[in-house]
Amino acid sequence: MHFSLTDLPHRFYRLLQIERRAASRNRPVVLSRQRIYILPTRYGLVFALLIFVIAVGAANYDNSSGFLLAFLLAGLGMMSTLHTYRNLARLRFRTGKTFHVFCGEAARFTVYVENPGRLPRASVALQLGDEPPVYVDIAADARTEVELSLPARRRGYLPISTLTVGSRYPLGLFYAWSRIRLNMTCLVYPRPATATVLPRQGRRQTEGHFVPRPGHDDFLGFRAYQPSDSPRHVDWKAMAGGAVC
Repeated sequence: MHFSLTDLPHRFYRLLQIERRAASRNRPVVLSRQRIYILPTRYGLVFALLIFVIAVGAANYDNSSGFLLAFLLAGLGMMSTLHTYRNLARLRFRTGKTFHVFCGEAARFTVYVENPGRLPRASVALQLGDEPPVYVDIAADARTEVELSLPARRRGYLPISTLTVGSRYPLGLFYAWSRIRLNMTCLVYPRPATATVLPRQGRRQTEGHFVPRPGHDDFLGFRAYQPSDSPRHVDWKAMAGGAVC
């Protein structure tokens, strides 16, 4: 192999990149504030419209109680935004086990969710692709194991799709979510063939004597072809003439 001193820095850089990628596989994915998005739900929009109607009515009739109710509801909505965001902030996700399955079954992935904060997290939804979400509650300063499933439609290696983490806690007025990617792969085996009829034995033993029984060497008539039959026992002339075996 040809070796040059000019290739040494490049090879050393590639070695560092491989080590970094291998080390990054075990690093947890942390939901920082730059990765969390939040928008009002349809109930939140109806709630905002209700506040607007109350405020307009209070201004029209010069009703201080109406203003007080509108400001109270608006403050409640703003606090709900903070709690919805905080329900996902700083959560950590680590890769777990994968269970190898056959094609057509559901591939299972285990994900560990860590809550380093002092407040518990409630109704955190984890969803893979278009599958139904899995809701979990995580206690303060604890770790929870979550098992997710994904249909294995093709054999081979099945990487985990984008994991969506969402929350509508506490009032359902806002929806906070984040999409993360975990380095997890499940091996999907080919589906086993259906059970077939085994070939019959040619002889059987009775009291120390071999008694002939119907087998490959004795012609008893035509029957349907079995996958375990020898090609030498196929009536090729009948098949060439259009007969169905």
